[in-house]
Amino acid sequence: MGFDPIAIVGRGCVFPDALDPDAFWDNVAARRCSLSPVPDGRWRLPHRWAMGTVDDHLDRTWNDVGGYVRDFGTVFDPTGFRVAPEEILGLDQLFHWVLYGARQALREAGHEEGSPRTGLVLGNLSYPTSAGTAFAEHVWLSGGAPGLLRGAARDRPDARNRFSSGLPAHFAAR
Repeated sequence: MGFDPIAIVGRGCVFPDALDPDAFWDNVAARRCSLSPVPDGRWRLPHRWAMGTVDDHLDRTWNDVGGYVRDFGTVFDPTGFRVAPEEILGLDQLFHWVLYGARQALREAGHEEGSPRTGLVLGNLSYPTSAGTAFAEHVWLSGGAPGLLRGAARDRPDARNRFSSGLPAHFAAR
C-alpha cells in the first residue's frame, strides 16, 4: 500500500492563554495550568443560580472552572479572507478561531493563501458553542414562546452556527 508523503510546514492554534503555537509550547514547557473560573458574563444567569454541589446538582453545575479563551478579539482580523468580514463576524467564535489558526499556519509556511496542495488538519472537541446555543434557543422560542425573544435575540442567528464539528474546517478550507 503506497501513500504520498506529506510535510507539516505551518502551525496555528487558539487555546486558553495561548493564541499562537509558541505561546502554547511555552505554557506546556512551564507546566502552566490555563484553567480558570468562568469569566464574568459568560453565563446568562447569576452565578449563584448556576452553582450547585456534588450532591445537589440537578439542572445546575458544581464546577465553574474551565479552559476559556480570552483576549482573542485583540488579535483577530476578519479581513483578507475569501469571505466577507460581515459574514465571518456573524458566525460563532469557533469559526473565527479556525480561520485565525489557518492563517497562522499559512503565514508560518510563507504563504498568504492556500494552494491546491494545501491541507488542513483540525482538532475540535465539538462542544456546544454560544452561537449554536443562541440559534437553538431562537428556534425553540420562536415556535412556542416568541414573546420571550427580546432585543437582539429577535434576529435569527446564522444557522451555520449549529454545525460546530465539520463546518468550521470546511469553511476555512473554502
